[in-house]
This record gives sequence, C-alpha cells and structure tokens, in this order.
Amino acid sequence: MKIYDVRDTAASNDGVVLIGGFVGELILTLTCMLDYILASPQNQNFVFTPELIEQFLGDLLGSDENNFPELICSF
Repeated sequence: MKIYDVRDTAASNDGVVLIGGFVGELILTLTCMLDYILASPQNQNFVFTPELIEQFLGDLLGSDENNFPELICSF
C-alpha cells in the first residue's frame, strides 16, 4: 500500500493519504477539544472566542518546543 502526504498532488486512490505537520497537529488538537466539550454536560457552554483561539494556538503550536518553521503560527 502506498502512503501519500496530503500535499502530494500525485496522490491517487491506491494508498493512504496522511495529514501531518502543522495541519495534522491543528486537526488533532481541535478534534480532541471538541470531544472533551461534548463528553460532559458541564462543558456544553464552553465558548472559544477569536482572542482565545489566537492565544491558544500561539501557545500550543508556536512555542520553541515544536520543530515547526518560524512564524508558521503568527497572527
């Protein structure tokens, strides 16, 4: 089975397309947050404002601990 990167324009239906890097981390993070919010009734009123999203993504993905290119997560 072939494995393709999501950015690979030559990807076809004969393999698996993977989402990695910054986009993959972003999708996993937001999916986990949604699961957490939906898992408990006490979290149903959670509000993620644009300001909180900016701060959260900057802290999570824009830190020195990640190996992402500089300014990949800038606002």
